[in-house]
Amino acid sequence: KTHFNQPTDVAFGSDGSFYVSDGYVNSRVAHFDRNGNWRSEWGKKGSAEGAFLNPHGLVLLPRGAGVLVADRENSRLQLFDARGRFKRQWAGEKDAQTTGRIFCVDADSAGFLYLGIRRADYDVEHTGFVKLDRNWNIVDSVGFGKSGDPRFNAVHDIAVGPDGSIYVAETRTKRVVKLRPVQ
Repeated sequence: KTHFNQPTDVAFGSDGSFYVSDGYVNSRVAHFDRNGNWRSEWGKKGSAEGAFLNPHGLVLLPRGAGVLVADRENSRLQLFDARGRFKRQWAGEKDAQTTGRIFCVDADSAGFLYLGIRRADYDVEHTGFVKLDRNWNIVDSVGFGKSGDPRFNAVHDIAVGPDGSIYVAETRTKRVVKLRPVQ
């Protein structure tokens, strides 16, 4: 109970171990075994590879492919192996409408990634989520002021359900939006 200072997310491995993003003050990811015993941790405050400015969300990729961390204030996604070794990062395309602070991340069973992004609160033109393929290319985006899409202004978390439905939680509007996948 004394490990954290404002943790932001938890992700479980198939062996029962779990990872915690300890974001607002400690700027790290901590790893625990299935019994809650500390295994390891990585990260520090900063913008270098492997450092964080508010690790806000995380997800374990299927088949042990790594730990993804939404590094919110660095406006990037970082991928690590299970031991915390940096593998790669994604920060979007410079000045694109879909680029901004990455608040959250989830993955589906097919390997697509879903990132909740917002540049600033109430900025509907730069708030929504993007879907990335296995090569981390944007294959779809929802929101960002596009006509016909839901209007988001404070995306805070995202989850992909077993049926592929996408759930987007917002803090300012106090709602959860459920989107059905296109078949």
